[in-house]
Amino acid sequence: MAFKSKGTLKLDLIEISKKQMGVQAYNSLDPDGKRKIDTYAEDMMGAMMAFLQRQEINITDLEAEGLILPGQINTAGSPAAQTNVNPVKILVQVSETSNKVGLPSVIQNVKKSAAKFLKISK
Repeated sequence: MAFKSKGTLKLDLIEISKKQMGVQAYNSLDPDGKRKIDTYAEDMMGAMMAFLQRQEINITDLEAEGLILPGQINTAGSPAAQTNVNPVKILVQVSETSNKVGLPSVIQNVKKSAAKFLKISK
């Protein structure tokens, strides 16, 4: 049977505890016993959140578009041709499996990229 979330990590952990001990056994616990299950769920939740925040994840597939606005590219030449007059579309890619932009850094940048969880919701 597939796990169905109760909506929060804490409620999910309590539900797992009930399943492991049996719902009837959980229901027969005194308030102190239920409080211990609740505290255990909170401690497990804190440990999981701390674990996730310590993880560093490499970005292995990313594609993005950007725009260089008019006047942002300076070039040598006549005064009329020293900056771009139209926006310039740029493509950015980091990937382990493809190189759509044709730069050697596409694959190399996978090892340089990193992502972290900034906020983990309970």
